[in-house]
Amino acid sequence: MKKQILALPLIIYMASTLQAQALDQSPNKPQDAHNIAEISPVKANQSSPNNINVQNMGTDQISNNDLGVQYSPWLYEGSDLPVDESWTFGTLANGIKFAVKKNIVPAGQMSVRVRVDAGALHERDDELGYAHLIEHLTFRGSAYIPEGEAKRIWQRLGVSFGSDSNAMTTATQTVYQLDLPNVTDESFSESMKILSGMIQKPAITDGAVAAEKEIVQAEMRDNEGPAYSINQKLREHMFAGQLMAKRPTIGTAATLQSANAKGLTAFHSRWYRPENLVIVIAGDGDPQKMVQEISRHFGGWSVDGKGAAQPDFGQPDVKAVDDIVKIEAEPSLPSEISFSYLKPWEKVNDTLAFNEDLLVEAIAIRIINRRMETLAQDGASYIYAELSKDDLYRSVRSANITITPIDGAQVQAIGDIRAIVKDAVENPPEQSDIDREVAEFDNIVRTLVDSYPFESGSDQADSIVRAVDIGETVTAPSVLENAFANLKPKITQDRVFKMTQKIFDNSIMRIFGVVQKNDPELIRKLSLAATAPVEASAIARLQDDPISFADIPKPKGKGEITSRTSFDFLTLEQVDFKNGVKAILFNNKSEAGQIRINVRFGNGLLGFNQDDGQWAWTGPQLLGQMGINGISQRQLNQLLNGRRIELKFENNNDSFSLSGVTRSDDVADQLALMVAKLENPGWIEPPIERTKSGLAAASSTMDSTATNIFSRDMEMAVRNNDKRWMSPFLTDYSKLDLKKIKSIWAPILQSGSIEVQVFGDFDKEEMVKLLQNSFGSMAPRRAVDRKAAAMQPQASSGGEKISYHRGPSDQAAAAISWPSGAGTENPREAQGMEILSSIIRDRLFEKFRAEEAAAYSPDSVNIWPEDLQSGGFLLNFTLLKPELTDRFFEMSLEIAQDLAANPISADELNRAVEPILQQIDRAMSGNVFFMRSLEGVSEDPEKLRNIYVMLNNFKTLTPPELQYLAQKYLTADKAFKFKILPKADDAKDTDGIK
Repeated sequence: MKKQILALPLIIYMASTLQAQALDQSPNKPQDAHNIAEISPVKANQSSPNNINVQNMGTDQISNNDLGVQYSPWLYEGSDLPVDESWTFGTLANGIKFAVKKNIVPAGQMSVRVRVDAGALHERDDELGYAHLIEHLTFRGSAYIPEGEAKRIWQRLGVSFGSDSNAMTTATQTVYQLDLPNVTDESFSESMKILSGMIQKPAITDGAVAAEKEIVQAEMRDNEGPAYSINQKLREHMFAGQLMAKRPTIGTAATLQSANAKGLTAFHSRWYRPENLVIVIAGDGDPQKMVQEISRHFGGWSVDGKGAAQPDFGQPDVKAVDDIVKIEAEPSLPSEISFSYLKPWEKVNDTLAFNEDLLVEAIAIRIINRRMETLAQDGASYIYAELSKDDLYRSVRSANITITPIDGAQVQAIGDIRAIVKDAVENPPEQSDIDREVAEFDNIVRTLVDSYPFESGSDQADSIVRAVDIGETVTAPSVLENAFANLKPKITQDRVFKMTQKIFDNSIMRIFGVVQKNDPELIRKLSLAATAPVEASAIARLQDDPISFADIPKPKGKGEITSRTSFDFLTLEQVDFKNGVKAILFNNKSEAGQIRINVRFGNGLLGFNQDDGQWAWTGPQLLGQMGINGISQRQLNQLLNGRRIELKFENNNDSFSLSGVTRSDDVADQLALMVAKLENPGWIEPPIERTKSGLAAASSTMDSTATNIFSRDMEMAVRNNDKRWMSPFLTDYSKLDLKKIKSIWAPILQSGSIEVQVFGDFDKEEMVKLLQNSFGSMAPRRAVDRKAAAMQPQASSGGEKISYHRGPSDQAAAAISWPSGAGTENPREAQGMEILSSIIRDRLFEKFRAEEAAAYSPDSVNIWPEDLQSGGFLLNFTLLKPELTDRFFEMSLEIAQDLAANPISADELNRAVEPILQQIDRAMSGNVFFMRSLEGVSEDPEKLRNIYVMLNNFKTLTPPELQYLAQKYLTADKAFKFKILPKADDAKDTDGIK
């Protein structure tokens, strides 16, 4: 149920985060394919506690015959790479392959993936969209799930259910995903039984098909627009002559309309077979138990007859197109040109030699990309250009160059990029180019090694699924580290040069472009520029202009500690310096090898007035690209190459922040760079001009779909037209210049008290010294009166706003919001509104999607900003048909009125709360949760207590309390409505905000 979403606003992102990765099903009696109760448990391999030691099984252990299991690392067949011994691989007697692993990140969670080798490429011409439609039907009802009960059952187990987080269908596979929190033997066994019923016996009836077709068509409608249309044409051109050219994953209106239970059952029988299944489990449990449950619930499955042969996906064919260049005119999209160098896809043996070539190839690609990006940073004919290499859908091996040109410079941009590539294939790289990328790879590999012990089970399960899909293996980061160390002496100029040539040689070319004007002369010039001979240009080759951290400006003061205070919470400590800087330290091993730093200062959005507030977005967009005074961005890039040093700028409601993730080797220089950014920021023009060009290129897309209008307008509209939340596209960004940017941000960077959070794997006393010599040594900063400067936002209350888009005539969006609260004085109300939002989301899903099939993904989100005193709101939103916008408002109001009139049941409360608690529980296993929760704790120590208060509130809020909150906040007279409708000739936007 994956769908492409354009850049959505923060409120939607938060909503999707709250209902992250999950599923949708139900329990019944165990399915005993084998009498597991009579089998003794397997003893674990003593040398590898996550592994089953099959070779040393004794008589008291499970034998292969008992479970019908053959243990062998099937993923590594034909490979000489070391097997990742943290995984156990095997095959059931019926042909189902599995991979299982103990992973305790996060604690108590079990991540299950069931991959079916059936996607859009397995469909026949009259079955387009069937693989995806069966995915939908599988969640609607199955052997152990009555229709419509799936979501409720998973919620009771603490699983968050989302439209996109429960499964995905691609061209080559369908993957069912379950992240089961707070797992017990009983809940795990029950979940595996439910999954087995979903895969083996989904309820494919004419009634279910008719209902689910409407939902898929709603999903199709949500995706429609110029971008979708252009992507279809790109696919048809790029894969011309291959099956992929005519296999849209979602299908077509015609094939969906004609779909019926008989045809879908036939597709299911053809491809949903044991030999096409891979089951992957990684989680906080015994791998022996995982294998037992796989065998118990899937081992007895058999399908009559012989499975279908794999379709011929085809090979790229030079004769499949009359012209390798295809240029489309689309006024609603930015100009873009892509060059694709296609080679046949073939199954490879994932050997050490193959991986060495991949690493050398990656270095060759990074050299070209660095040259193109450096030129763009300095000001070029293009905004962005990138070379990538992909294996696509077992159909092609493709090298792709994507160019976003500056408006009016399309022809020059094509020539400039082609000249850079021509130089790379005609002239060897400099040794300094190679050294630069090798150093960067060292950093990447080391980061992978550091991160692997706390990589989540869900991520690691997904990595196995990806490997299966492309026919490769997974490699433990330590193996990659050793392989790269052995390879480095062999990464010569000649080898990288030959690999660069190999990327482009012997390829079938496809060139695809989008222009905004249907100008035959421009299209002719672009076609000529894309194919005419070109001279190599070394203009983008990087010249070494090295600096060291000794050249970074240092604070002139001498740090002096005035106090150190330990909190009665974990190992938290506050260190105060004489210059007013306060540091919050939390040293822990939850993310071994990593140190997170967050520097808070100033008043954030609250400190902006309405005139300057419209430019608040320029801080995160531009300041990271401005460098340090007296040091060019190119020099800074070279300085940071191969180092784990980051610099991210953010606007918060009541503060600004500089943040980064580093390690102990780099933390001193990370701190030095942050101090220099505050005391000696750089101010340069190129990032401003590049940003303006990017906005100009993208601005034409803003009214092309209802989704785009929503992402542009909603953040400000729901806050009573407060310009501090204004989209860049609504500003007169063309007038931005360096003088304006400096006048806004220079005073902000140099004023306001500083709080430095340092969380992670470090020695506390050494960190105190580093902070004393960096932030503690800064000059005292100009104070900012936080209360006097604060301009509290107000949520919109009542009224209706209407905007119009120029996209599909059957596409609209609707949102309805109610003002609520903010701050920390009423935390019980804050958590209560979160629960109400979860309940509303659930009811909208069941009624507006499942029953009425009126929308694909109706949602609800609660925004209760603890760092403000006002401006909170609860928001419902969805994409839908234009004629259903009022129905969405009616249903939202009906739900609100019912919540105010009637207490919810204990079961509905539990189904809303349990997934929230599980989300929090998982988040608390890392540092990010505590850093976010404790921002500003040096000013407000109550933030420590608020964590416990929040958890207690979620556990103890009652139906009458929630009913009271619905009565207090969700009243019809305070509801603000926002419609986005297709543009009629005489239609004009209305504001309607009271």
